[in-house]
Amino acid sequence: LVLCTLVLSICCAMVSMETTLLTFIAPCACATFGCGTSAQTTLWAVTYAGNAVGAFFLGPFADIVGRWTTLYAALLLMATFSFASSLSPDMSTLIALRAVVGVGEGTIAVALDLLAEFLPPKIRGTFLNLINLGWAVGVVLVCVIAKFTIPFGGWRDCIAYSTIPIAINTVMFLLIVESPRWLLMQGRHDDAMQSLRVIATRNGTVVPCTKLTLGKFHDPGHTDDSASLFQRIQRTFRLAASAYRHLFSSNMWRRVAILSAIWILQAFLYSSLVIMDIDRLGSDDDNDSCSFRYDFAITLATAEIVAIFICLPFVDRTDLGWFGGRFGTQWIPYLLCSIFVLVSGFGSLPVLFWAYLARLFGTAGDKITFMVPPEYFPTRHRATGSVFLYAIGIIGSISGAYWANDEGDDAALASGIAIAAVLLIFFVSFLPETAGVSLDDLDHEDEIVILPAVFQPSQT
Repeated sequence: LVLCTLVLSICCAMVSMETTLLTFIAPCACATFGCGTSAQTTLWAVTYAGNAVGAFFLGPFADIVGRWTTLYAALLLMATFSFASSLSPDMSTLIALRAVVGVGEGTIAVALDLLAEFLPPKIRGTFLNLINLGWAVGVVLVCVIAKFTIPFGGWRDCIAYSTIPIAINTVMFLLIVESPRWLLMQGRHDDAMQSLRVIATRNGTVVPCTKLTLGKFHDPGHTDDSASLFQRIQRTFRLAASAYRHLFSSNMWRRVAILSAIWILQAFLYSSLVIMDIDRLGSDDDNDSCSFRYDFAITLATAEIVAIFICLPFVDRTDLGWFGGRFGTQWIPYLLCSIFVLVSGFGSLPVLFWAYLARLFGTAGDKITFMVPPEYFPTRHRATGSVFLYAIGIIGSISGAYWANDEGDDAALASGIAIAAVLLIFFVSFLPETAGVSLDDLDHEDEIVILPAVFQPSQT
């Protein structure tokens, strides 16, 4: 369990590095190639579009060919094209290559699905939040790499050195196994048992059974080993289309609509907050677009690490009512973020202090929002649901990038972020509390009761 959490955390760190990297390379590459701010924003938008393509078209494969296989393919894609982008001869090539990197990034939500399917209910929230620690560490790491590469070797070196951890992670990924729950859903009983044996061996024990059974809501899949390659490809795409149809069935569309609104707002808040911190508040010199206050950026990035530990003691606590569980660890941070981002945006001194608090609490709520989708989708379509939300969140990410790169003042920028935080509080209140509930009990496809979390009974 620890090994799986570590490897998948590093996987999240790689995606956060590639995303945060844009805040440095976008203005620097534009300065190198003599481009305007429109090209800088286009780089952001095209990368996010790549995220959407990867999520929509590669994500469902995690429900068809496996969580592990999909993630490993995405890591190889990211490592190859990220390094290639450091050699870009012009802005158009850089944009194209970063778009392909974005395609690989689009499958990151599958990492949470894979980990969730290994975890018992009582600690699921804690470990899913720990995987977000990888994201936070990745943000800090890329800021440190930027500090020691851009002033000396330029943005190309920054990209190249940032690719090294991805290459290492592709090797470490070979140490973990496919989800036994997913394998069993595919009718692959022997493979599921083998995964469990590997896990048991690494934990110094043995599998306490010789047969696995499906939960009451499970419907095992069926495969035809005699089918040709073309028939298997056809079947794969039919299953992917079927998974998307399922998301908008009469039993699912309401929860998908609420979660989609949440993810658009969450992505808008996070992307605009990060760009505001680095490219607006952290800009070193208005006359040099490739000069940054690196220590300022690193300090604010550490807020993302602290944010994880703030929520950690409460995310699985259902005995605290409004102040614990998934609901409590979202609405409280978002409320505090809305307050502190306004204070920092209106220039109240010290700016670093208020910006730090805004980033801290904005990230705290954001990371809980990021980890809950696996709990709202059944196993057979869990990855499709998670990556769909990741893809739909790109609307918010692109909007946040445009909002943060607008020529307006910092006060207007901060006001938009604060409004997004308040709207997030409204929408998350309509999701049922899932802390402490087993995935078997959550694995049904009946419509959830749209009852505000604040009025729901505590899970004990």
